[in-house]
Amino acid sequence: MKKRKLAVLISTYLISASAAHAIPLSDDNSLEFHGYGMVAGDFKSDYDRPKSMRLHMDPTGPHQDPRGKMGDLGNTYWHDYFSSLAVTKKWQNVGAPGQSADFTYQMVGYGDKGFETAQMYGNFAGVTVLPKDSKIWIGRRYLDDRVSVFAYNTKEVHFDSAIGYTSPDFDLAVGTAQVEWSGSARPAEAVEGGRRIADAVYRLGATELGITYVEELDDPVRQQEEQNATSISAKYTLPSFLGLTSGNTIFKAQYGKGVIAQYLNTSRISQISEQGDSSMRFTMDGTIDAIDGFTIKPALIVEYTDRDETASRLSSLIDVDGHADHHYGSADETGVFAGLDVQQKLNQNWSMLYEANVNNTQNKDGNNGVNGTAYKFAMGPALQLQVQPGVAPIASLTAAYVGGDQAITELPAASEWRFGYRMEVWF
Repeated sequence: MKKRKLAVLISTYLISASAAHAIPLSDDNSLEFHGYGMVAGDFKSDYDRPKSMRLHMDPTGPHQDPRGKMGDLGNTYWHDYFSSLAVTKKWQNVGAPGQSADFTYQMVGYGDKGFETAQMYGNFAGVTVLPKDSKIWIGRRYLDDRVSVFAYNTKEVHFDSAIGYTSPDFDLAVGTAQVEWSGSARPAEAVEGGRRIADAVYRLGATELGITYVEELDDPVRQQEEQNATSISAKYTLPSFLGLTSGNTIFKAQYGKGVIAQYLNTSRISQISEQGDSSMRFTMDGTIDAIDGFTIKPALIVEYTDRDETASRLSSLIDVDGHADHHYGSADETGVFAGLDVQQKLNQNWSMLYEANVNNTQNKDGNNGVNGTAYKFAMGPALQLQVQPGVAPIASLTAAYVGGDQAITELPAASEWRFGYRMEVWF
């Protein structure tokens, strides 16, 4: 059973980004160990408040997982514990020079003291008849891409079992995602059916083109004709910030048919989406490093979903008290999210962290008339052994002021202060 997919994605991203810092477990570096850990808390009650100020929430999904959030500072304290540990075993020049293989196993632990196998796959390189620098892989694997300022995955293709091909210019993977099960029902019931998935990426210099196809195999909830969805994407990386100063900028445009914006280029079709829906997303994020002592990360996301007005779609969902608190229709959904992360180096061990986020949403998550704006401002000191991005462990104290329209924030008041702490480590 999958739990809290957002947390799994955080770990997957950080582990892949920190592979260069893996700890060797053998003299010949054929066995490596790497991972990520986080513990955090604040001083407010957890009762009757959102777990985080999320950009999206799908009440029909397993565990009602949030998709994206208003940054990390002062906004992840609800997730008080998370860990991810992975081991990679490598075999070099096996059978013939240039032939190699590796196997990765990743285990993830959660705040509820549960754990699962997140990824388990093997790579084969130097295979006869394949082009140079290409690989074949098979197993359970997650292929993700994210805007880190919002912890929002713009690509989230999760295979429970698949076979894939990778090369410098082209990637292709085909496989399935297994049935999602409800952990609370007795007996356990399927809350989502299985899916066939195909994903391909073509790279040409700084440009990357992608396509993701998802086909439902069964639908235990809606009990109607199964759907399919196709998403396409184009990404371009600029080796400066908007051509103005040193840093980098990543532009990404996406379009999908049969899928709402929050699930573009993912391996899931939401139950609140219909076959005739279409959506788009534009993202811009990057880094500015031209100012001595500062690392600045701005980000912008613009989304739009055009819902099919002829579809006979889900109209409402009943909450635990028997009330219909989600009212769906065919109104179009828009979202504009802007954010800025700043790390200011004070000395060898101390830095200041700053974060500002704002979002404006119309008909949020397909709920008719749920319109408004949310905002968050956060800052606080952080302690590291060496102050620079990507060096851990890092411990921080944060004061955050959050608020906006309550239909969007889901907070119990128009605004509130949060005070909390967090420790992160990756290797």
